[in-house]
Parts: sequence; C-alpha cells; structure tokens
Amino acid sequence: MNIDFMTVEYSLHALRYWLPRRFVLTGRARLAGFITLPVTLEWSVTDHDLNPGASPLHVDDLLPDGWRRHDVPADVDGPQSPVTVIVRSSEELRAFGDFSEAFGEPSPTVFTSEELAALSDAVADLAPDLERYHPRIAWGLRPGLLRYNRVEGLSSATVVTVPLGPKLTMKGTARIGTGNHKPNLSAEFARGPESGQWTLATYHQLGVMSPRGDPLGSLSSAANVLLGDDRSEYYRTTGVRIGYGLARRSVRVSLFAFQERQREVEVGATFSVRRLVGSDTVELLVAAERVDVRGLHGSVSWFNGTEPSRSIISGQATVELGAADVSYQRAAVGLALRHPLLAGLVGAVEVEAGGIWGDAPIQRQFFLGGAPALRGFRLNEAVGPRFWRARSEVAVGRPPLRPVLFADIVQFFDTGDPDLGDPLASASIGLSALDGLLRLDLARALKGGTRWKLHLYLDGLF
Repeated sequence: MNIDFMTVEYSLHALRYWLPRRFVLTGRARLAGFITLPVTLEWSVTDHDLNPGASPLHVDDLLPDGWRRHDVPADVDGPQSPVTVIVRSSEELRAFGDFSEAFGEPSPTVFTSEELAALSDAVADLAPDLERYHPRIAWGLRPGLLRYNRVEGLSSATVVTVPLGPKLTMKGTARIGTGNHKPNLSAEFARGPESGQWTLATYHQLGVMSPRGDPLGSLSSAANVLLGDDRSEYYRTTGVRIGYGLARRSVRVSLFAFQERQREVEVGATFSVRRLVGSDTVELLVAAERVDVRGLHGSVSWFNGTEPSRSIISGQATVELGAADVSYQRAAVGLALRHPLLAGLVGAVEVEAGGIWGDAPIQRQFFLGGAPALRGFRLNEAVGPRFWRARSEVAVGRPPLRPVLFADIVQFFDTGDPDLGDPLASASIGLSALDGLLRLDLARALKGGTRWKLHLYLDGLF
C-alpha cells in the first residue's frame, strides 16, 4: 500500500486553541499484483478536554455600559460546548493602541472572489521549474501498461509525461504487440486539473466496439491468456479529438469533438493456456466498416450515497452524433438502485435503454452479453441498433461476503416499438465479496440459450 497524501484538519476550540479534528490518509493498494484500488483511511477527534475547571469570571454579573456578552459553541464540528464571550466597548479597545482608528466601524469583504481566483493562479505559477519540466517515464510491467488480446497479442506500453507548466501537460504513449506487430501511438495535451480539464489528442490505436467489461484492462487480459475467451470486438482508429472533462465528488461529465478514420483488424494472436490442453477454438472478429467519421460525443455519470446500509442510486447517459461517410445519432441512458430490504436482505435493480438512428457502422452498434449486461451468455453475443435491458438482484448477509440471487433480461428491436418479442434472459446464484468489488456468478441462460456460464468480474451492483 502506498500513501500519496496525508491531510490534517484543524478547528478552533474554546475560541483560543487550534487543535486537530480530522486525519485522512489517501493512497493506493495493490491486489493480486495487477489491480490497483484507491484507499482512504479517516478518523476524527470528537472530544477535547481543554483546561477543565470553573471559570474565575463572573459571567452572569451585570456588565458596564458598552460591554457585550454572548454564547458561542466552542467547536462547531464536534460536541457543542457553549463558551461565554465578553467584549469591552469599542472606545476602550481602541484606547489600548493596538487597533486602528477605524476599529469597530463597518468594513467591506476582506477578499472578493476575483481576488481569490487571481491569488490561486499566482500561487500555481510558483511551481518549481525542476518539477515543471521534469519528464516522467512509465514502462514495463506496471498496471495498465501490459495487456493481451487476440489482435495485438502481448503488448506493453511506454508512457512519457512532460509537465509544460503548472496547468499544461503533454503525454505520449507508444505500444506494439507480438501479434500484429503494428504500433499504437498517441499524443495528448491536457490543460487544467482533473476536476476541470481541456484535452487535445491525436492517435493511431486499437479501438473497441463496446467498452463493457473493460476489454483492454488487466482482468480481461488475464482471462484471455488463461482461457482464450477473448470475445471483444476491435477496430483500428486514427484521428484527433478535442474535449473537456469535469470531475466532481459524485458527478463526471465529458464532452469532445472527434475526427476519425476507422478500419478493420485481423486476429493476430491465438495463444492461451486453455488451447495448450486441447481446445482449438479461435473466434473470428466482426469486421469493422471502413469509414471516415467526425462527430460529437458527450457522457455524464453520477451517484448518490456510499453507505452499504442505505440507499445508493447511480446513473449514466451517453450521446453521440456522427457525420461524413455515415450519418447517425446514438444515445443510451441507464439507472441503478440498491436499497436495504426486510430481514437483512438487500435488493438492487438496474435498467438501461439505448437506440441508434441513421446509418451507423457496425462498430457503433450496441453489443450486449456477458457479466456487464447479460450473464449466462458470451460477451458481445447479442448485437443490435436498439435495446432495453434490466437486471435484479437480492442478497443476504454482510458486505464482506454474501450470496446473491439474480436475473437478467435483454430485448433488441429494430423499430420504434419496444415490444417483448423474443427476449434473452438468464438467472441463477452468485457470490459477492467486499460489497461487490469482486463477484463470482454461475448463470443459466433461460431464453435464447440453455448453457451454464461462470462469470468472474469486478464492480457488481453489490
């Protein structure tokens, strides 16, 4: 575990002493050598015993003319211990000589919002030159750099990050795989912090037709090596993108314009441990359409609630407009809710719907299946231009480890009438660890199939 930041907050006690009230350690923990998890440890001091004893002041006596008495809490963030404050008259205080002639008279705000913004910019510009222009290089077996898929084979990226100023950063990435031997290159300029950042990027890299299940992530790469079960669909994309990202505590917003050339790719790697013991199955790729497209892409995600014992609601929405060789509009919206039930049970439900209008290429269709959307089916097994889906779960026990009953349903349709038709459905039982951080589900396809399938994945509903 690495500790990146330590924060100590102070508050005023008894209107006299600045004492620590909260300690926060923020860092990262490694799980199984390739999964990085954010970790925050926080504790608060809620009770201070400051010089106990009776006060020698007669706070209840009559005060001289001009003197004032009022009660205030000693610590607004902790126990409410009232403190009596007695203030002499303004004339007597000015007589001490430590105050200006204007003491006691009304005064304007100390700092305006514009002055505070200017001060913040001035402080940011004081960053040392050594840190500002010192490049950082990441390569080798670090998390996020090493991956394996059926197009690239095994590949490792080299990332060079160069701070060009207190607010401007340039990042270059290069990657080449053992399968297709084709380079992936990108260069990105970012201005501002992650809470509000402008980016300009140009790239020639491997794209995915559906980001569900993080197909280029570490867990997917490990499954590809062991099981040879890579069913993600890929294409080659070359282009430029400019956009803005906003990140707050519970809301993330992204908006960018893009110009891309999209091309098909071929299978470049077939190795897996499973094939060594007898399986010769190699899945063919869905061929991407050769198109040049420019457009606009926007997304927003949010959540409310973090306590497992209370309601947690989250949602996301994406919109994409494309033009040039093809013209289309693509949108999807989803909502998830988990809520405690009776008798120690916890329930969760997730719904999502999406649609495409126009002449979208195959790589911009909706791909569903597998743990992210339809358990009991293979990843990306179902594809179509419009869909709705739902899943429900009921769990019992405590967050560290509990069994789960679940059911999933997906319906694709080609017209504007979302009738049931022939839906795909599954249900069965699973096991949740660490409040959904790690999930193991054994799913049975009920409609559209009859197989059993085991899913191991991260970030479940719970």
